[in-house]
Amino acid sequence: MAYSKPILDEEEEGVLLVLESMLSNFHAIMSILQSPDLYRRMFEAVNTKEVLLLLICTALLVISLVRLTSNNNRISCWFNSITNFTLLNSFNISSQFDQGSEWSKEGHHCYIHSTQGRRPCNEDRAETRTIKTETGDVHLYTVMDGHGGEFCVNYVHSVLLKQLENKIRQIKIITSKKSIEIKTDLFKEEFGEVPSCVKKYWNGGKTLSSTEMNGLKTESSSSEGQTTEARCKSDDFEYKISDTTYSDETANTKSTISREQIVLTSGRKCLEELPMPNQLEKNNSKTPITKRTKKFVKSTKMKSEKAGKGEEKPKGPQIVDYIGSNGELLYAKLMREEILACDKELIKRAKKAGAIGGTTLLIAILDKGTLWVANVGDSRGVYCSENGQVGPLSFDHKPSQLKEKRRIEAAGGFISLIGVWRVQGILATSRALGDYPLKDKKVVVADPDILSFNIKDLKLDFAVLASDGLWDTHSNDEVAEFINNSSKDGKAVRYLAEDSLNKGSQDNVTILLVNLNKLIQ
Repeated sequence: MAYSKPILDEEEEGVLLVLESMLSNFHAIMSILQSPDLYRRMFEAVNTKEVLLLLICTALLVISLVRLTSNNNRISCWFNSITNFTLLNSFNISSQFDQGSEWSKEGHHCYIHSTQGRRPCNEDRAETRTIKTETGDVHLYTVMDGHGGEFCVNYVHSVLLKQLENKIRQIKIITSKKSIEIKTDLFKEEFGEVPSCVKKYWNGGKTLSSTEMNGLKTESSSSEGQTTEARCKSDDFEYKISDTTYSDETANTKSTISREQIVLTSGRKCLEELPMPNQLEKNNSKTPITKRTKKFVKSTKMKSEKAGKGEEKPKGPQIVDYIGSNGELLYAKLMREEILACDKELIKRAKKAGAIGGTTLLIAILDKGTLWVANVGDSRGVYCSENGQVGPLSFDHKPSQLKEKRRIEAAGGFISLIGVWRVQGILATSRALGDYPLKDKKVVVADPDILSFNIKDLKLDFAVLASDGLWDTHSNDEVAEFINNSSKDGKAVRYLAEDSLNKGSQDNVTILLVNLNKLIQ
């Protein structure tokens, strides 16, 4: 059976002719490229000193023009990524921390300098803040070394410091020696309504436990052999309990009245057993204990359900959980939980934004002569005393460390040597904030190590917090010696950063210097 040729209109014939022309041109170009004479002529034309010199000069001119432009725009970051043989996250959102590739900052007896090394962009961040409180100034210092883009380091820089500052100010107001009325007004003025846990803390005094702050007050003695009388309290009852030795008659009645017959249940507390009150044992013949138990459980359950409907349970730690028994601020607990909470929220946001990078964190808080230092990653802090003794404020988290290596391998990961030891062959630090692909595998964590130092007892002169770009070329003693032989000001940290780059540091270098001796005086 024969098929007739389809009839084409003028437009279809025109398109067909264009396609045929393009196909013929393609065949012609391919035939030329496959000819050996073409490559021989091109090699002879390029293989002259004049042409090679011209190509080199043109390449250097293009590189110089691009590097003269702003280092924060996407084109420059993309070009620098090519010259450094990496394109990792070079198209991330531009940084809100717009201070360029090199910047300096001064605080109260504190000096910061940051300079860009051979990296696509300067992802380091550093900050100093003085928090005015009711009981005196609290100083906060931090250095962060971002990697794989600026999203994570910008988030931590903008969120974590603000959260810490707010929590410190709240606790200082709560624990101040002013009257409750004045403290209430101060709290409302800055932070809004006073939480119920704070009101209970004020009413109960400084010895309240965490369970009492949550609304359930229980004071009982649980140690064996204790003969003192304890009092158990809940929302609906109050009984006196005495841990005295039972006589033989009491032991005989234990078959009818046992501990299992009285239980305490509440919407806020798990089911637990209570000792038998003596009063109930005396009245056992008149009122069966089983009936009283049923009524007691029922009434407690109903009231707890009603209370649960009107009052929501708090999520996470409350502000009074960071106050010690003597009214002191528990900085170690505050820093740890705020860092972990920030990292948890950061991972959620990073997954939505597709930001696979992360950041290290080195943060120090100075309050009343005590310096608290929390570290996550391979940024490092050192101190120098008045007599020249040098010591570490933190310890690096490197995959090659035995403790970190065992933790990584226990999580099913590995470390490999690619220039330096890396987690999964990727990250050169074993702890960081962000880095959600590695966090999902549980091979990288954000748990901080926290140390405290008494400035007066150790007679500390100054402290240096810096990113790993400095420590790649300088030891702790070398940094302390450099600062001791300098003016200990902004020029000193700038010269130290330049010295690190001159000695071959490939990374960004950010240095924060605190003159602790002058600050305490």
